[in-house]
Amino acid sequence: MAETTTVSQFKIPTRYRVKRYLLAFIPGLVWLTAVCIAVLLYSRQTAVLVVRGFASELSYTVAAETAGKLGSLHVSLNEHIKKGSIVAALDDSELLLALAEAKAELGRINAELAREDTVRALRMTELKTEGLSELRRFVRDQHVAHISYLRGVADLAEDKAKLKGLDARLKRTEGLETQAVATGRTLDKDRSAFEAIKKRIEKSEALVATMHLRWLQAQKDYEEFLEKNSNDAPERQLLLEPFRYAIEVQQARIEQANLSLSKLVLRSPVDAVVASILRRPGEVVAAGQPILRLIQPAALEILAYVPEERLLEVEMDQIVRLERTAAPGQVIKGRVQQLGTELVQLPARASLGSRVPLRGFPIHISLSAELKIRPGESFTIKFLKNDN
Repeated sequence: MAETTTVSQFKIPTRYRVKRYLLAFIPGLVWLTAVCIAVLLYSRQTAVLVVRGFASELSYTVAAETAGKLGSLHVSLNEHIKKGSIVAALDDSELLLALAEAKAELGRINAELAREDTVRALRMTELKTEGLSELRRFVRDQHVAHISYLRGVADLAEDKAKLKGLDARLKRTEGLETQAVATGRTLDKDRSAFEAIKKRIEKSEALVATMHLRWLQAQKDYEEFLEKNSNDAPERQLLLEPFRYAIEVQQARIEQANLSLSKLVLRSPVDAVVASILRRPGEVVAAGQPILRLIQPAALEILAYVPEERLLEVEMDQIVRLERTAAPGQVIKGRVQQLGTELVQLPARASLGSRVPLRGFPIHISLSAELKIRPGESFTIKFLKNDN
């Protein structure tokens, strides 16, 4: 009879099987836990805060320094303008009239001076007062030179006012020509008038400078004569003191009109875009009343709001990462340049549709003008640490 062999089956206890499984899975579990902890720690070290922000609109208002009637506008809505370009001008008719009146009064004084000179010359001949006649001649030469100089100044001021108006009109016409609106004939006419007045001003400036030197020389001659003839000093009251005062009054009028004319032309303080036209030609404006509102085409900062409980996570000069909503994935670096000190209510756009009023501290983040960020653009802002 054949012998039968049997193999014993041993059953592994459950606790040993669990222990073997744990030993097999523990390294992987430890590795996974370490990765999660590393990711968590990294996120806490870098992106400490994420908020929404918006490119700020930097606006300017153009206002007149003096009250008057708005004479002309040289810009249109949404037009791009350069710094220093003429944008508007107040009406100068009243000031030009004041200059004309001052010149007419100087002419009258000059004629009266000539008549008085003739009458007094006859009297001096009868009295044979040679020294007094000589003194009077020096006084008269001084007054005549002064009158000629002031009339030249008034003429020059009128021409300069006309030149400014033509300059603004010419630039406006050139801009319209590029848009095929203005005719070449109109442009040529404006250029010819501009060049004619410009040349006249150049000649007038040289002539006025010569008149001023003559006036100064007449004053010098008069003072030297008085030093040599001090005995005639009591006779000065017999000379033309009333004429001197009358001339000084007209000088003050001309200087005031000249100063006011320089304030009538309004220029753009920066390169900007015309956002609003607040007054139209013909309207009377007060001193300091806005006529135009301008905005810079490129934003220079971003305004964001930080919740009160996260304020300590933001520091001055802290680096931030900006992601444009209009260009997802495009990251720009900025820097915190100002921290607000007052807790304010967030505007509707920054509260993301929340029905509950939200409050936060405003912060300002600087931008480079080269980025050409449009005012109003929205950004996702990450405040970073240990990131240079």
